[in-house]
Amino acid sequence: MKKPSARHRRDNLPERFTATGGVNSGHAILSGICGAACLFAFGLSHLGAPRFQPIRHPGE
Repeated sequence: MKKPSARHRRDNLPERFTATGGVNSGHAILSGICGAACLFAFGLSHLGAPRFQPIRHPGE
C-alpha cells in the first residue's frame, strides 16, 4: 500500500489530532480560523456598505 504524502496528512487536521488523542485541539484550531475569517468578512462588508440614514417624508 502506498504511504500518503506529507501534504495529504496535513490536509485532514481533525483526523491528525484524533490520532494523537487531541481531537478537541484540532477542532479548536479550525473553529478559530473560521471565526477569524468570518469577522474579517464582516468587517469588510461594513467598510464597503453605505451608511444607513432615516428616510424623511415630504410632509415633515
